[in-house]
Amino acid sequence: MHVSEMKNKYSHLLMYFVVFIPAIVYFAKVSPNAVNVPSLDDFGAILEFLSRYKTTHGIDRFWLLFSQHNEHRIFTSRVIYVTYYSLFGTINFRHIVFLGNFELVLIYVLLLSFAKKIIPRYFFIAALVAGISLFDLCNWENANFAMACVQNYGIFLWLILSLFFYSKPGKGFMYLGLLFQVLCIFSSGNGVVAAGVIALFNVLSLNKTKSVLSIAGLVLFAPMYFIHYTAPSTGHPATDIVKIAVFFFNMLGADIIFEHSAAGVVAGIIKLSLFLLAIPLGKKILERKDAQPVLCIALFVIASIGVTAVFRCNVAGVPPNSSRYMIYPHMLTTLIFILLAARFQDRKLLIPVAIAFTIAVSFAYKINFRWGSDNLAGLHNSMISNEFNFPDKEAARRITNDACRLDIYCIDKFRQLPAAPLK
Repeated sequence: MHVSEMKNKYSHLLMYFVVFIPAIVYFAKVSPNAVNVPSLDDFGAILEFLSRYKTTHGIDRFWLLFSQHNEHRIFTSRVIYVTYYSLFGTINFRHIVFLGNFELVLIYVLLLSFAKKIIPRYFFIAALVAGISLFDLCNWENANFAMACVQNYGIFLWLILSLFFYSKPGKGFMYLGLLFQVLCIFSSGNGVVAAGVIALFNVLSLNKTKSVLSIAGLVLFAPMYFIHYTAPSTGHPATDIVKIAVFFFNMLGADIIFEHSAAGVVAGIIKLSLFLLAIPLGKKILERKDAQPVLCIALFVIASIGVTAVFRCNVAGVPPNSSRYMIYPHMLTTLIFILLAARFQDRKLLIPVAIAFTIAVSFAYKINFRWGSDNLAGLHNSMISNEFNFPDKEAARRITNDACRLDIYCIDKFRQLPAAPLK
């Protein structure tokens, strides 16, 4: 191997190491705070579900996987919980947290595979922007809350996998794309939105067979989501347009302006304007097939934020900058940069845009780092205390007692650990 080839090889290895630094820091912060103790929805979505699953038999077990959790159907999350329990005979919340966060790593890698095809010249800067954005510690709630990370990261993973397989030639890949499209529908409340975006992607690709298949998948399976569906007390849409818009734009720009304010609205408007600027116009949207997966993921993000605004803006204690939702504005920032780079990569304007994006996400990351670290430690401490980290303490006690009696999980083995220091 020539010296120049060796230098090129090692420079590429160094570049890949640099872009994964945010992920390394992220896991270094998550690891000491992740404990084998449930928190919030973990009690109902995991422990209570597994207790019901263990005491249910026959075909009823299968249908139980599709039953509602609040306003969601979380089939794919439950398959993960049941698979883990079947393999190990217990449930370990620390391990589930790492499985959920591994989904985020896969999301990152798949996004980079899209970006490398679209903007090979600017791949490194796109990878850096994506890493800083997606592994921001203001995602602390997803990072250390088993049910939240598996569901919130999972819906993105199934969406991206479906687009990934649909974009490849061959019937085998096409049917894998359909499989993940259907899984999207039963993964979260916005899974139907994801399935619709996947169908749109195939329509844009001008592939008749894939278009018909994905539309059929949407039309056949989306209505099933609502069979025996019961809207919860918080599941009613708001009608105040101004309130919805304020929530929408604040959530859209929450990764840059982390507060519910007029400045947050301005940040959201700027991001939406940049997205509209980045969209290929007219026939170009059909010509840039390499950019279509990224465009469709961005449309999913914006539509999901819109749905969240309609159904959450009136719910007390659910602000637009809620940590468990931060994956959406972070993802959009990443996608906007990739789309802008794809549209303007042959113009000098891209250089200052790339610099501005890198500075903006780095500044936000720095601001959020201390806040996210403290909240990770705070969540850790609330989980290991003698008080259940759940609004209804009696319900939490009943759920954990049932799980222990059924040899699924005993909480008293894992609480009263040393408290994590706030740093």
